[in-house]
Amino acid sequence: MLANISKLLTVQLSPLLALVSTFLILFTFLGPVPIASESVALVTIVPGNAQPQLNTRSLPENFIRRRKVPRAAALAIVERAESKAISGPTLRFGFLGSCIKSAPGDEGCTPPSLSPVYDTSALPKSTPFVQSPPQTSSDWMLLSLIFLNVFLLLGTLPTVPFMPKAVTNILNKPFAIRTVAWLGIIGWLAGITTTVVLRVSFGNSCDKFNSQAAMAGVKLVANVSNGFTSE
Repeated sequence: MLANISKLLTVQLSPLLALVSTFLILFTFLGPVPIASESVALVTIVPGNAQPQLNTRSLPENFIRRRKVPRAAALAIVERAESKAISGPTLRFGFLGSCIKSAPGDEGCTPPSLSPVYDTSALPKSTPFVQSPPQTSSDWMLLSLIFLNVFLLLGTLPTVPFMPKAVTNILNKPFAIRTVAWLGIIGWLAGITTTVVLRVSFGNSCDKFNSQAAMAGVKLVANVSNGFTSE
């Protein structure tokens, strides 16, 4: 029984985890254009104070003591409350384009493209410029997805019980195994390198945007979104 469980974990669990990982990368690549326009993005620009003046006096002291709210958590509550009180457009940027939500039910997205041009027409004229991702980033991420999917497919086929023996014999040859492994390595390296480059680029852009927006008096905040993080 233990042998069967061990075989199940090594043969079936790994492809399953790889499949889940591939789907997550795919959703990130396709959001917010052409899918998941309200839930997935690399960068978001939302109404709020770029440099909020926070203090815990906005909350009753007995509220903090009774509920044992840490000082940092209390500041976060005040920040959320201040951000929610400000109205304005919400923008989401991704690999293939951007979406703008000016009001409830009023949302527009750019056509999906491997060389996207972000639409910032709903932002005030004094808003700092928002840069599009490097031109080749979408191409490299697409290449990574293709390689990872081929790696997943060819790596999983030999474990399928009803697969023809001829196909299994070909995929179990040393040359085929090395080729499939290199496809996975190249795909992973292309994906992780593109992600790191974009994270650094967008992080710097968000910092510049927030500092310039604060100087211009624009109450908008740019943040790296859930395309990079789990938030």
